[in-house]
Amino acid sequence: MSSALSILKKYWGFSAFRPLQEDIVENVLAQKDALAVLPTGGGKSICYQVPGIALGGLCVVISPLIALMKDQVQNLQKIGVKAATIHSGMEPREIELLINNAQYGAIQFLYISPERLLSERFKKRLEQLPISMVAIDEAHCISQWGYDFRPAYLQIAEIKKQWPGIPFLALTASATPEVKKDIVEKLGLNDPGIFQASFARPNISFVVRHEENKAKKLLTILSRVPGTAVVYVRQRRRAKEIAKFLQQNKIRADYYHAGLDMEERSKKQEAWIRGNVRAIVSTNAFGMGIDKADVRHVVHMDIPESMEAYYQEAGRAGRDGKRAFATLLFNGNDIEQIEQRVLNDFPDLDFIRQTYTALMNYLRVPVGSGTNAMYEFDFAKFMNYYKAPAPRVLKALKLLEQEELFAISDATFLPAKIYFLTDKRTLYNFQVANERFDALIKFILRTHPGIFEEYVRIDVPKIARQTSWSVVSIEKQLKYLHQVGLIRYQSANQNPRILLLAAAQESKYLSLNKSFIAEREHVFKHQLESMLRYVKEDEYCRSRIILEYFGELDAQDCGICDYCLERKDMQKDELAKSALVLDIQNALQEQSLTASALKTVLGKIPEGRVNKTMRWLLDNGKVIKSANKYSWKE
Repeated sequence: MSSALSILKKYWGFSAFRPLQEDIVENVLAQKDALAVLPTGGGKSICYQVPGIALGGLCVVISPLIALMKDQVQNLQKIGVKAATIHSGMEPREIELLINNAQYGAIQFLYISPERLLSERFKKRLEQLPISMVAIDEAHCISQWGYDFRPAYLQIAEIKKQWPGIPFLALTASATPEVKKDIVEKLGLNDPGIFQASFARPNISFVVRHEENKAKKLLTILSRVPGTAVVYVRQRRRAKEIAKFLQQNKIRADYYHAGLDMEERSKKQEAWIRGNVRAIVSTNAFGMGIDKADVRHVVHMDIPESMEAYYQEAGRAGRDGKRAFATLLFNGNDIEQIEQRVLNDFPDLDFIRQTYTALMNYLRVPVGSGTNAMYEFDFAKFMNYYKAPAPRVLKALKLLEQEELFAISDATFLPAKIYFLTDKRTLYNFQVANERFDALIKFILRTHPGIFEEYVRIDVPKIARQTSWSVVSIEKQLKYLHQVGLIRYQSANQNPRILLLAAAQESKYLSLNKSFIAEREHVFKHQLESMLRYVKEDEYCRSRIILEYFGELDAQDCGICDYCLERKDMQKDELAKSALVLDIQNALQEQSLTASALKTVLGKIPEGRVNKTMRWLLDNGKVIKSANKYSWKE
C-alpha cells in the first residue's frame, strides 16, 4: 500500500486514508470487484481515484449527474491528473476526438453517463481503450428498489462481461439491504468485497418539530444555533420568500434553485461557501458535490419523499465532526399532503400515456421519427404547455424514462465550445477572401491554443468585453463559420436535454410494463410511509429509525436527538422527584405539617416543584390532608 499512500500524499496532501478507504483501495489493486457504501462526505471518490492512478491505463467512471462529473474532472485537472467527461451536451465529433485521446493514453480518467452505454457504437469504441478499472458511482440507481432507478445502469453488466479481469468498484452513499443485493447481482460483480461504513452520524442531533408557524421557528433556530445553515424547501417560490423573510430579520440569507441561470447560481453558491451568506434557502438542487465541512444546521421546511433523500441532505451538516443539527419542521397540513401523495401522486397508465403524447407534441416529434435525436427540455415551459399536476408529471416522465423510451440529462451549465475543422492554409485563404471575419478569427487563434486539435471553451461575453464587438455580432459570425463548415461551434446552454431512444409512437400503441410500474408504485409508497413514520414517531430514537431503515438493526440510542434528550430530561425530573419525595416522607413521618411549615423544612427547593410533587403524592394516596395539615400515610 506504500504506492497508494504516496499517491494520496502527492496529489491530495493527505498522510493517511479515512476509515475503510485503504481497505477498498487495496481490494481494487488486488484486481477484485467491490461494493463500497460510504455515507455522504465519506470520501468515495478517493476510493477509485487513487487506484486509478496506481494501476495506470484508463479508469472509466460511470455517473448519472453531469454537474458532479464536471466537478470531479475539474478537481482532478487542478491537481495535475488528466481527466475528461463525455455527456449529452457534446457533439459526435467532439466525443470522437476525446475517445481518440483516451485510446492513445492522453487521459487517465474518463467520466461517462450510463446512458452513453446505450450506444452500440460507443461500446465498440470502449473495447479499443486501455481500461484498467471501472468505477460506478451512485450505484443504487441500478436497483428497482433504489430511490432513483436508472435503467441504463443495467447496461453496465454487458461491459462487465467484456472485461472479466478488470476490477469493477460500485459506490453509493445510501443503500438498504435489498438495494445492496440488487447492485451485486445486476452488475454481475464477481465475489466482491463488501465495504460498508455505519450510517451513524454521532455528531448530528436529529430533531423533528411540529410547528404551525415554521418560518418563525426557523428564525428561532438560526438565532440560537450559530454558524452556516442550509434550509431545504420543495418549491422555488418558497425558497425566495423564506430567504427574504430571513433577510428582513437581519440574517444574511439567499435563495437557490435550478431555475436560476448558471452564473447567478455560481455566485450564490460561492458567497455561501466563503461565509458571506450564512443561510442558503434552496430546493434539492443545492448541495450535490459541494464540500463545505462547517455546516452547523440543515433545516427541512417540508417532508422529503424518501429516507435516502433526507439522509443525504441532512448529512451535509457537520462533516467536520463537530456538533451539528438536522431539523425537520412539519405541521398537520404537511401530514395530510404527504398522505394524499401516497394516494394520488403516482400516475396511472392513462396519465402516463397522456404525458408521453404531450411530450412528443411539445418537442414536435412526428410519429415514427426521432430515434437518437437530442432536444433541449425546459420543464417549466413544458408545464405551461401541459396543464397537469407537476408531481404526477415528474413521476410519469421518470417512468417513461425507465421504460427506455428516452433519457433526460440533468440540468447543468454547458459552456460554449469551438473547434477548427480546416487546416491552417485553407483557413488563411478563407480569411483573405472574407476580410470581415479576419479580425475575429485572428483573435480566437491568438487566445485559444489547441483549437485545431480539440474542442476548446470560448467565452463570447468575455471576448466582447476585450474587443469592440458585441455578443450578438460575435455569435452571428461564429454561427456562419459553423454553417460553412469551417468550424464546429456549440453555444452555451444550461437546460436539460432529452435523448429519444425510440421513435415517437401513438400513445395507444405504447407498450408499458404494468408489473414494473406497479412495483415502482409500491417502492414510492414504501418510501413515503417510511418518512411519515420518522416524522410521527415520538417514542423512538431518531437516529435508530434512520439506521434501521438502512439495515443496521443493532443500533443503539444516539443520546443527542430530540427523543433521547427529552428522555434524559424526564429521567432527571424523575430523579429529582424521587429525592424530593424522600425528603417529604422523612419530614411528614415525624409530624403533621402545614404547607408553609413543610416548605420551611424542605429549604430552598422551588415552590412550584414542591406543589407539583405534593399533588402527585395526594393523588396517589401517599399523603393525606386533615385540618390544613399534611401527614404521611403509612
